Amino acid sequence: MTMHKPGLNQQKYEAMHSSTLGPWTCHELQQVGAECVLARFDDILKPFVGEHMAKFRYSMHTTAAVINGSCARQMLWADVQHPTNLNIIVPKGCSLSLIALILETLKYDRTQNTHINEAYKKVIARHSKFRCGPLRITVSEAFADGIFQVIASSHTTADMTVMTTGGLTAFYPLWTSKGIVVTNHSDTQINAPL
Repeated sequence: MTMHKPGLNQQKYEAMHSSTLGPWTCHELQQVGAECVLARFDDILKPFVGEHMAKFRYSMHTTAAVINGSCARQMLWADVQHPTNLNIIVPKGCSLSLIALILETLKYDRTQNTHINEAYKKVIARHSKFRCGPLRITVSEAFADGIFQVIASSHTTADMTVMTTGGLTAFYPLWTSKGIVVTNHSDTQINAPL
């Protein structure tokens, strides 16, 4: 039996009202929010990294990595079914140490099929996939020094939601909160009459 987990906003609300300390200061609210985000981050990634959470978090921080896809959306919605794929995007030149961690510490196997979505082909320099049982991790290294172009090239607006070790950003927060997903047709060539 799978238990329902509350969404991130509901967790923060419940944490705020579980205290009888009276009025909250901005700093206290920020601290509660940060603790909820960190706990949620660990809960989402624990199946992928096990007891190596601190090493993984440090590696993400030092490589300026972000997570998009189903794990980032899980941060908002706490779906009943846990994601089985972890999508990581890193800036140019930052993938090697993260890949080493995935192979040597987390003990994932590299998969040979490195097919990449058409929407990403112009912005991703290197795309690596790893598997450990039913769990998959992909690491995509951007052509550029930052990850903005990769996120903006995502094939759906839902994949334009990114998670870091300390927070979450949605490029389309209203659509994302309402569960509206729009497909990016950057991978389709349109021949318009001249």
